[in-house]
Amino acid sequence: MKQKIKQFQRYVENNSIFYVVVTLLSMVFPCMMIAFFYKYNDLPLLNFFWTAFYSILGNVVLFHKKTICRIILILINIIPLLFWYYIFLMGGLRGLLLGLYCSIVPFFMFIFAFFNQ
Repeated sequence: MKQKIKQFQRYVENNSIFYVVVTLLSMVFPCMMIAFFYKYNDLPLLNFFWTAFYSILGNVVLFHKKTICRIILILINIIPLLFWYYIFLMGGLRGLLLGLYCSIVPFFMFIFAFFNQ
């Protein structure tokens, strides 16, 4: 099992398309947070929680040797995500589960709103 994980990590490290996608995905959520708080208050941030969650996972897999780059990219995604989870705590367990669902399932709120009309 460990050998297969190491093979996957080597494959991902050598795949330049995955490298570019994870790096760009790491910048989407922090940029949306800045835009949300400064000018565009009607951005659907709940639809893009998954970008932060999966970019954190991608950075852990991709940059396992480059610690400075990994730490910076993970922190710029995990700090806003934890901030929103803290806000979701006002909704109790249901609010926290909603935040987790939005993080794991891409476009969960869009799908939820579409089927509850």
